[in-house]
Amino acid sequence: MQGTTSNFQRMSLPGHTEPLRPRRVPVPVLMISHHAHQPHPPRHPVITTVQVEDNVRSLENQMEELERNEKTLDMRIEKKKQDLERHEKRLSTLQNVRPAYMDEYERLQGELNALYTNVGRMQGTGWLLNIYC
Repeated sequence: MQGTTSNFQRMSLPGHTEPLRPRRVPVPVLMISHHAHQPHPPRHPVITTVQVEDNVRSLENQMEELERNEKTLDMRIEKKKQDLERHEKRLSTLQNVRPAYMDEYERLQGELNALYTNVGRMQGTGWLLNIYC
């Protein structure tokens, strides 16, 4: 098969006279070092004890601050609950109390209703008189 050409050499794109050739792709070379027994370098940077202690202190400070915030929020919640209870009691007493003017109001409302019925009768009789007279 010395005289035959590969498929890549025979193929060509339409409009091109030059045949296609395969691209050369670089192959990675495996490098073997003579230090194969040494471990790989650490992936994470080394943290010193001073940095760890600083982190611990900052976390403790954050915890203390969160505890203080929690206590203040608990106090505020308790105060709001007490306010709510007090306001609910006040509302219930106000709903049960009858205003002093209510008796007079109901009497006047009855009189007003009677007057409107009389006005209605008067209009009806006036209409009847207009029609028949």
